[in-house]
Amino acid sequence: MSSTAESKDNGELRDMPPRAARPLRDAAAPRPAASPQDQPAATPGLDHGHRALAAGAEMAAIYRDASANAEPDTQAMLAAGAALARGMQRWQQASIDLAQRSAERAGGKLPRLFTCTSPVALAQLQREIYLDTMDGLFVSGTTLLQLWGQIAQDALRPLQERARPPH
Repeated sequence: MSSTAESKDNGELRDMPPRAARPLRDAAAPRPAASPQDQPAATPGLDHGHRALAAGAEMAAIYRDASANAEPDTQAMLAAGAALARGMQRWQQASIDLAQRSAERAGGKLPRLFTCTSPVALAQLQREIYLDTMDGLFVSGTTLLQLWGQIAQDALRPLQERARPPH
């Protein structure tokens, strides 16, 4: 501060009542320099930033560790899902093939329904169609159930290979 400003400030302080001037005098009074021990290591904002950064790094390490520990389980579940998807495609194709064979078997007999010359011949043909249909359903059902069992085993294999005792 310049000497003119000091004299003006001192003049104003002299004109003020002593009680009102004291806080201004105390604030303007020179203070001794603080020793290095009295100074904080860092400003509060900077210290807070360092703590937040350290906490973030620790959190990232925790998440990285969790991810690394869960990776084999994740791979096993993905492999099981892929095996299940492949199996479902096989099941779909088998279903289509079985339905096509059934239609081919029945296709040759259905036109014969119109050529039957007696009720007995019609009943015999209907019996034949019925038994062929039931046989086809039995074979198809058994084949598809066996396929589902195989699909389930294929999907379960990666999970069993990764199996571990429960927590």
